[in-house]
Amino acid sequence: MSQGSGNGSFVHEAFLYDDDHEFFDRMVPFIDDGVAAGDAVLVVLDRARIDDLRSRVATANGSVQYEDMSELGRNPGRIISAWKRFVEDNRSAGRGMRGIGEPIWNGRSDAEILECQVHEALLNVAFDETAGFSLMCPYDRSTLDEQVLGGAGRTHPAVIENGRSSASPDYRSEEIDPFAGSLPEPSGAVEEFDLAGLTLDQVRRLVADHAALAGLGGQRTLELVVAVNEAVTNTVRHAEGIGVLRLWRDDGSVICDVVDHGSIRDPLAGRLPVSTTETNGRGLWLINQLCDLVQIRSSERTNVVRMHMHL
Repeated sequence: MSQGSGNGSFVHEAFLYDDDHEFFDRMVPFIDDGVAAGDAVLVVLDRARIDDLRSRVATANGSVQYEDMSELGRNPGRIISAWKRFVEDNRSAGRGMRGIGEPIWNGRSDAEILECQVHEALLNVAFDETAGFSLMCPYDRSTLDEQVLGGAGRTHPAVIENGRSSASPDYRSEEIDPFAGSLPEPSGAVEEFDLAGLTLDQVRRLVADHAALAGLGGQRTLELVVAVNEAVTNTVRHAEGIGVLRLWRDDGSVICDVVDHGSIRDPLAGRLPVSTTETNGRGLWLINQLCDLVQIRSSERTNVVRMHMHL
């Protein structure tokens, strides 16, 4: 029996599988049964998986929505908003909702996996009161290490393993703080600037010059410049303009830190779109849309927004 998040509404399961046979044996009936029941179904996997799954499900084209996780979930901070759109589009019609989402795969960087685990935990916050929504998150036991697989049990109220679904004994139901902890210190050569002595125009030029020297393309450089501009604007607005900008290259990416003494408390900040009339939260939302990876850590004393763009 599937287990929910504690109040019987949102069903969030980690599915640990060993091979393609086990994967499709679970996924195909999950989709077909949902379509037969009149549920809306959204599948977010990598493109090759989607193509294989399409050929196996017994549904007409258009009955199931598909999105490429390698694009949508390149930055895990963008995934929750896609599930929110799916839920809002179907809940008002009274339809049940089924989802499949695999944000973690072999080849993700350590930083990406860490943020995927934060994302998985925040799904329980974002949809805790959402009745009729069942989300299954596959984890490939043949390629993922034990630390990642153990994390699945901590972020999902239920785990499907060896053909059986049961409540996860490791699930942490207490309030989630996605901003807790610290990020690794930059490695290699780092350029560091005091924001108090810079205008926004100077910040933009520094970022553009750094990205160009690193070999980031013109459009991607522009996107990084806009993202850093938003982060520094938040420093001006919420931390009196007092902070530090750090720029460096690491693991095939251009990385920019904006560090200040502000504080972010909304666990879903930057993950959900805000209306055009709102000002708070728009900057973080835009940063998530523009960057390949965004990491935020915030305490009472220090706030760090780290933005990655892959070369």
